[in-house]
Amino acid sequence: MASSAEAAREVSGRVDSLGHEASEAAERAERMRESTEAVSGALEEVRGTLVRTVCECSEALERRKAPRLPIGLNARLEFQGRTQHVSLLDLSEGGAGIEAVPGLTRGAAVTLNLAGMAGGLSGQALDASEKRAGIAFSLSPSQKQDLQRLLAVNLKAA
Repeated sequence: MASSAEAAREVSGRVDSLGHEASEAAERAERMRESTEAVSGALEEVRGTLVRTVCECSEALERRKAPRLPIGLNARLEFQGRTQHVSLLDLSEGGAGIEAVPGLTRGAAVTLNLAGMAGGLSGQALDASEKRAGIAFSLSPSQKQDLQRLLAVNLKAA
């Protein structure tokens, strides 16, 4: 009888051990499920950001109605009561790309002054990054004609 009691204790101990291991496995499975849900949520956020970025880039490309001319001119940019010398990267009838300007933010009203033009070109900063900024012009008919002449001269020189 002693050996059957001993065997029963051993079986009972193993059952307890298996129960404890099963409980730990269930806890690990729950943590894994929670982690999977968190990763899934993060991936959904990344997907949303990616879709918005692609849409914004597509809209930006579609907004350009005139081809941009790569150009290496210096200019003066007026915004927020400041005047800053800038390097022009590209230019079109609709806007310009310039090297980054500290403090220039999206939506800021700007005036771009170019050599060879009587007045400045009014516009708005569309984007501003660490490397470049984009400006969309709001031109009067006479400003547009002056800009077209400047572009024609620079196109011939290129």
